Amino acid sequence: MNKNPESILKERINNFEKFRKERLPVLHKFSEAIGLPNPHEILLVPKRYLPYLDEFLEDQVIEEHNRSWLITRIGYFFGEILVEEFQGCWMVDENTSSENFTKYVIGDFENNINTLTVDPFLFAARFVDTPAPRSLKNAYTDMLSNIPSFN
Repeated sequence: MNKNPESILKERINNFEKFRKERLPVLHKFSEAIGLPNPHEILLVPKRYLPYLDEFLEDQVIEEHNRSWLITRIGYFFGEILVEEFQGCWMVDENTSSENFTKYVIGDFENNINTLTVDPFLFAARFVDTPAPRSLKNAYTDMLSNIPSFN
């Protein structure tokens, strides 16, 4: 049964606090599991970890059953970089005319258009679906180049 956009929006809003609270522990555990140095710092200065994750993920074989799991973690990672670097915040996109309507996005950017939202999970999925060798650095650059206000 397909849900209508209004019920999806209501569900996302109701689950937003859970989503917001789980993202940092999940990202921290991911960085620990793959052996990143000082894994807790990925929460404070995520962009510093881009080269480490880039190297680790470049040649990884990503099986279908791991796809969503990895998209979630890379989406959290990209989102946290946008929060830190561009002073955005996590939110549910409630703008019915937005391409990101009902999604968990980064928005409310400081010194930027109020309606701009970025879906970091979209760019995470593009990265994960790229055959090896893949580049997380290039995926991040691609994400920024697809955001008109960041060019």
